[in-house]
Amino acid sequence: MSSTTDQPLLLYDAHCGFCLGLTTWLQAFPKGKKLVYLPLQSKEGQKILEQFGFVKDYRDSLVLTWRGEALIEGKALRILVGLLPLGWFWQAGLRLCPLSLINWVYRTIAKHRSTTTCKTKEA
Repeated sequence: MSSTTDQPLLLYDAHCGFCLGLTTWLQAFPKGKKLVYLPLQSKEGQKILEQFGFVKDYRDSLVLTWRGEALIEGKALRILVGLLPLGWFWQAGLRLCPLSLINWVYRTIAKHRSTTTCKTKEA
């Protein structure tokens, strides 16, 4: 799978219940079905991470690749909310917030996701 196509690709942490829930939720929307979803831990996911210069065990954020770019944290969220009903409204709201604030909120949630019930049991 090439990550340089116009089709957006979302790499997510397959061991995080929060991430799994987000991907399942996004897939429920018609635009969300246009995304390709891959776990960060998959062989293909690892290749794409390497292609964009991420470390092999990167798990700090979901990664959205689209149009030759790899977006993380707030930049990725700004694109992903466009998949929601009234996506333009959500995107406008996120654009009004400083990216530094969005990233801080994202990092805070990501930092604490393993201390909450969102972490899934590994087989």
